[in-house]
Amino acid sequence: GNAAARLDIARAYYQLGDYARARTEFQAVLTQNISRDARAVIERYLDAMAGRTSGSRTLWHGHLDLNAGHDSNANAATSQSQIVVDSLSYAPLTLSPDNLASPDSYRGFAAGGDVLHALNSRWSLDAGLEWARRVYNHEYPFDTTAVAGRAGIAYAVRKEHFHLGLGHTRSDLGGVHN
Repeated sequence: GNAAARLDIARAYYQLGDYARARTEFQAVLTQNISRDARAVIERYLDAMAGRTSGSRTLWHGHLDLNAGHDSNANAATSQSQIVVDSLSYAPLTLSPDNLASPDSYRGFAAGGDVLHALNSRWSLDAGLEWARRVYNHEYPFDTTAVAGRAGIAYAVRKEHFHLGLGHTRSDLGGVHN
């Protein structure tokens, strides 16, 4: 008969992911003489559980990213003009200027999205797609494009979450599949 204790029990069941028992306890508290604020809190918990257990909850998330910057080593090369290839020979090799670090400014673009669909309180499906591009002002052979996709299924029990998924990424460097 203690509304505060029963509310704490309901919250504990909610945190454990046991929504059936949490709903029973929240509804029992609603039958008691409680404040309007407590009733509003309980209604929010019940609404949250309805979304997680209805099987019709689908969440979408998307993003767009624009950026610009300066890369001190666009071609990922050494900045040393001479290197020693064989540790037994101390004669250094002199690298061509084309093989030295090349700084350049760039601009980047990215877009992507994710979808999560709850099948029930334990199982859900998810998928995502991401596209990203970096374009250099002068070092065109090092422009990059990447496309990544993934899909999976998840199972949640209490605070544990298990996910099985597949993913695929395609990367291009200088317009050539890499």
